[in-house]
Order: sequence, then structure tokens, then C-alpha cells
Amino acid sequence: MASSSTTPAGITPSTFLSVLSRYEAVIRLPGVVSLASTVTQKTLGELDAWRVNTLPTVLSQRGKDGRSYLTHEELQEIMKCKMKRGKFRPTLLPLVTSNSTSAVEKVTEEAFSHLKGFKHNEKPSIDAIKTALNYLSKSLKGVGPATASYLLAAQSPQWIPAFSDEAFRWVFIEDSKPGVIKGSRGDGWTRKMDYSLKEYIAFVEKVWEIRKRLIQENSKHCGLDKKEKSEEEMFNAGTIEMVGWVLGKEASGWTVSKAETSGDVGTREQSSVEAGKRKRGDHEFQESGDIKALDAEDTETSGSKGPRVSRSRKLAKEKFLSTSNSPTMAQGQAGPTFTLRRSARSIQRSPTKFKH
Repeated sequence: MASSSTTPAGITPSTFLSVLSRYEAVIRLPGVVSLASTVTQKTLGELDAWRVNTLPTVLSQRGKDGRSYLTHEELQEIMKCKMKRGKFRPTLLPLVTSNSTSAVEKVTEEAFSHLKGFKHNEKPSIDAIKTALNYLSKSLKGVGPATASYLLAAQSPQWIPAFSDEAFRWVFIEDSKPGVIKGSRGDGWTRKMDYSLKEYIAFVEKVWEIRKRLIQENSKHCGLDKKEKSEEEMFNAGTIEMVGWVLGKEASGWTVSKAETSGDVGTREQSSVEAGKRKRGDHEFQESGDIKALDAEDTETSGSKGPRVSRSRKLAKEKFLSTSNSPTMAQGQAGPTFTLRRSARSIQRSPTKFKH
């Protein structure tokens, strides 16, 4: 559970900026780099700096030129960043890669056009975000609400946050929303998620509430660092997501000191609390080039001392890793098709839902 000084309702502008200042250090130690590093030689720091700083500028310039859209390569880079920044989903990149260049440009241009005043980064309506998110999820293979949020966040970083586990759990760490958000206030960093459009919209609205409060408090107390940055640059959807991401990583064992001193980027020290609660079940994935529901997040249950991956799951990942760099994975072509069998134990449970 977050301390009272870092809860969404209790965090002050100065504490918020202090946490935000640790972002670049913490992000140098991605939680799943051991597998995600195989999809690209770029570090998470490099990919994220491009996503946060370079890509929005590129999209803004394209908008001024008359068309704002993502290229096929940019979509792949966003997916690689998401895979390194969050949970590793080996089948998503082949699905995203299988989209044609023309489809990616056409679909993203149409989705971006739904955001009111996108050329000036004006506040979009909730309905506009829903429409854009739905369109991306239904039109591009390998793209669900979580991945679509990363695309929209690049177009409108002031108002649209990336849908990360850590940020979502942070903004709702003190709240419960029956029928929309799973669990109760006491679930904290272990709250389960559906990765649905309904959850994401509730997340956006909560982020906007936090943004408004921080800007008001900062203005009331004469402001912080106004000479260097505007309040909109310091307190926006993008920075709020980053703060939630940092607090979530630190709650699971990451600290700035570790990020600054560790030379082994591929390691992670889990806190005893997380290690005692996390358990990865054996799930069944039947994957093909036309099934984009696989962008759903795996269900994790509590009980074991660490993540446990079934043999069939490992074999599937190995197969993906051996084929992801092959000539058949060229742009616009479908990725590998394979099936993981569910273990006898997991058959007794209800099947994992893939609606992302």
C-alpha cells in the first residue's frame, strides 16, 4: 500500500515532482528484460525516451502538415517499448508486425482524427477517446485497449495516459468502483485487472482529477519550477502515469539507488511481499495471425514464492524467439501459429479471458 504522502489524494506537487525525477533512473531496470530484450537490442530507456519525447513531436509536425498517423515501424517500436515496460507478451509483436503498412497508417490517422483539437493538444472528450480506442482495437491485429492507449498517448500526452498496471493500481489504490474496477481498497498493488475499455476510461477520468488538483495546489502555493516548465508540462496525463509506474515498481522492490548503482540491467530483486504473493498460472493460448484478443493480460493468482512458467509456455516463447528474426517475419506477414496446452490443474479453473 502506498504511504499517505504518495497516495493520489495525498501527494503534493513537490512530492509528485520528486517521484517523477526518479523515473529515468528506475526505468533503466525493466522488470521483464530477460525475455523482452530478445525482441530488440535497444534498451527500455532508449525506447521510452523516443516514445515520450521524440514521437509526440513527430506526430505534432505531421498534424501541422495535414496528416497525423503512425508508420508500421513506429507501431512496432511502441509495442517493443510496451513489452519491455510491462508484462512480456511474446505473441503480440508478430501480430502487430502482420498488419500492412497502409493499414497502420490509415487506421491510426482515422483514430487520431477523433481526438478533438489534436493539433493543439486540446482536451478530448471521453466519447472521442472511446471511439478512437475502439477503432484501433478492432482494426489492427495485436492491438487491444492497453496497446491502443500507448498509441493515443503519443498523439495527446497531455490528456491521454498509457494504460500500465502500475499507474492503474496507483490511481485506484484508495478507491473501489463496483461494476467497473475489480476488488476493494485493500487490494493495493495486487488488484486484478481486466484491461477493458471500461477500466481504461475510469482510469483516464481519475488521472484527470489528479491533474486538476495538482495544478490547482501548485498555483495556490505560488508554483514550482515555473521558470523552467509550465504546470501543464509538469502535471499532465503522461507524467501522472510515470509517477504511478515508478511507485508501483518501487513497491515491488525497485529503488533509485539500485537503478543508479546496478550494472546488471537484466536482474531484479523482488520484495518479500511481492514474492510471497505472485504466482503465474498455466494458461492456454491458441494464437494465430487473426486473433488480436491475445493483447489481453494474463491472470495472476497469489500463493507461490515466485513466477512459475509451464513447460509448454516456455517452449512457445522459445519458438517465438527463434522465429521473430527470421525472413518470414517481414513487414505485413503473419507471425508464427502455435498452441499451448493447458495443464490438468488449470483445466479445473475457469478459462482465462482474453478481452483486452
